[in-house]
Amino acid sequence: LLKAQTQLKHFSDQPALETEVILAHLLGKSRAWVLAHKEFDLTAVQTSKLHDMLISLCAGKPLPYILGHCEFFGLDFIVSPAVLIPRPETELLVETALTWLQQHSTARQAADVGVGSGCISISLGRHIRDLSITGIDLYDDALSIAKKNVFLHQLQDRITLIHSDLLSQTETTFNLICANLPYIPTATLQTLRVSKHEPITALDGGEDGLNYIDRLLHQAVTRL
Repeated sequence: LLKAQTQLKHFSDQPALETEVILAHLLGKSRAWVLAHKEFDLTAVQTSKLHDMLISLCAGKPLPYILGHCEFFGLDFIVSPAVLIPRPETELLVETALTWLQQHSTARQAADVGVGSGCISISLGRHIRDLSITGIDLYDDALSIAKKNVFLHQLQDRITLIHSDLLSQTETTFNLICANLPYIPTATLQTLRVSKHEPITALDGGEDGLNYIDRLLHQAVTRL
């Protein structure tokens, strides 16, 4: 554990935490177990895997992509470089949507535009048991990850995934439309570290950052 932390010290803001998370993942144990067994000897295979994971982390690859999953809204989600890593800030969107849905008990048709990993749709579906959700994305790789997460959380009977450019391929009307769309201006994105590892398609909002948002708002006029 200490050797791994030392290796990460110059490449990570949280070397201790990230080392504990990686070792817990590698061993199939909890972080608490790892902390209680700091002198645990890894097998040759585990050592090799740990080495490869640390190299990827030192090269700047985000930890969730290395692990293949991350937590959002208290739930676990499969992630890959095909989808944006769920951010804690996006939990505010889910909380706002849940509050509205709880206040409108008959409003049970929702859309999640730019579904990505499916974290928004699935979080809503797990908390509102009679909610039907249409998850929409333009990219097949993202829809593939969303599908895996829908099945992981056993919500395939209430979440339908479709390939579409925003709402253009569906004529359905919804009570609620959620969207965490790209919003970073193209020129700004090129200066940000996030652009090196996460999908540009989930980040680039065009010249002023509002390309997708503006289009969705115009479409939503006839879909809500």
